[in-house]
Amino acid sequence: MKLLVVHPGASWSTSDVWSGLCRGLTDAGHEVVGYRLDGRMDAARRHLLSDWRHAGRPEPGPTDADVLYYASWPIIERALALMPDWVVIC
Repeated sequence: MKLLVVHPGASWSTSDVWSGLCRGLTDAGHEVVGYRLDGRMDAARRHLLSDWRHAGRPEPGPTDADVLYYASWPIIERALALMPDWVVIC
């Protein structure tokens, strides 16, 4: 079974859960493709903030929800490209 497993976004304790889950699913014979959300969230925050400032918008800037959305929507593209049996979001 092919699985797309999405990282939870935090680089600490929940990241260990994601790593263990991926390892366990691989050991069980599944094809696991990971999508690391933590680095994408940092990049999305920097990108959105840069665009926000460049557009001359007032503070406070993009919200956490904006950042999470911007970092997460490519999961759909990845799933459509890979056609996994399941998408697991940690």
